[in-house]
Amino acid sequence: MKINSFLSNLFAYLTGKSLFAVSVLIVGILTARWFSTEDRGLYTLFFTSAGLIFSFLHFGLSAGNIYFLNVKKIDMGVLIGNACTYILFVMTLVGLLFSIFAYLEFKGSFLNVSPTMLWALLWLLVFINLTETSFSGLLLGIKDYSFLKKSLIFQAVVILLSGILIVFNLTLQTALVIRVFGFFIFFLWFFILFLKQQKLYKISISLVTLKNQLVFGSKNWFQNCVAFLNARSYIYFLAFFHTSEAVAIFSIAWIFIEIVRFVPDAIGTTLLPELTNMEAGSNKASATARCLRVVLAFVLAISCFMFLSLDFLVPFIFGEAYVSSISAITYLLLGAFFGTIYQVLTRYFTSEAAQRFAIYSSILGLCTCLVGSYFLVPRYSADGAAMAYAGSSFVTGICSLYFFLKVSNETFFSVFRFSISDLKVK
Repeated sequence: MKINSFLSNLFAYLTGKSLFAVSVLIVGILTARWFSTEDRGLYTLFFTSAGLIFSFLHFGLSAGNIYFLNVKKIDMGVLIGNACTYILFVMTLVGLLFSIFAYLEFKGSFLNVSPTMLWALLWLLVFINLTETSFSGLLLGIKDYSFLKKSLIFQAVVILLSGILIVFNLTLQTALVIRVFGFFIFFLWFFILFLKQQKLYKISISLVTLKNQLVFGSKNWFQNCVAFLNARSYIYFLAFFHTSEAVAIFSIAWIFIEIVRFVPDAIGTTLLPELTNMEAGSNKASATARCLRVVLAFVLAISCFMFLSLDFLVPFIFGEAYVSSISAITYLLLGAFFGTIYQVLTRYFTSEAAQRFAIYSSILGLCTCLVGSYFLVPRYSADGAAMAYAGSSFVTGICSLYFFLKVSNETFFSVFRFSISDLKVK
């Protein structure tokens, strides 16, 4: 792996990802300050539900695009055409289902939101996420990090502007409409520019290739769905056993974890195309282990700073209403450390077409998540959800490490033998 190229790409991606994370943090502060805890919880529940539906529909298309572009050498135009075909097909079916829900006026806890508006916004947001993520996989495959950085910055601006408007005492429905509309503007820019850059006239469709993409992607799809449930199912347990106020408390605690998680997520995202481009026989495992050591060092440093600052940061930034989230953050920080191991190593398994090891790890983690949440959330509320997350992340991280050591030539000590040379550009 060419370290100079990798670090250059990583820096470009991290720049956009950092601005995106900052915008999410600012919106989290604004929604905590201007929304009631109930509306803050429903706001979180809406976007979590969109993410859950997206995870089930994505079917690993992004990772499949990277793999088929770099390893199978399938033409870019074919992959674009296949992605468009799949997205239009599944979103038509989802649209019909959501129309039935809207007709039946089903809207759950969103009592002050029009059912038609609720399901229309949810459909549009899922469609945007599905399209953007699928095409971003192709951009990662060709290492167009300049485009990706611009994309992340655009999304950050949309999120920030939609959040700032909340200070004008918007209703929950209006706040949701403004944010989703902003993402639609972003989608138009992204889609048009992407197709223009990739030369629209070269797009074609191959159903045989699409089938192979989905077969390959299904492994990533399953592990991504399980990973999403590992990270987000706590929201639904809290909404079921408690109220939207408990969801709000946990969502504030989760903001701190997103800050911690974005470093391994960004590095893992740029690591996958690097690994798929490495020639057979090259030491992918060694490169992955080095990345893991560096990422864990960063995560540990960030977590320690947060832990020592929580008593000041939470009331100062979010207000006294969310002081009770401090204990939950402590448990979540512990879980985020072990979750980092999985976030990095799962990219190695994908590059080797050995996603089954990530699947085994994530399933064991999900079982821990579900059992822990069932027993802990009713009794300890947001703290119980955080405890369940810590336990789930520990199991997922340790299992993925075990499988990594099993399939590679690395040892436990070689993986975690950190030295200053790991930080040097070679």
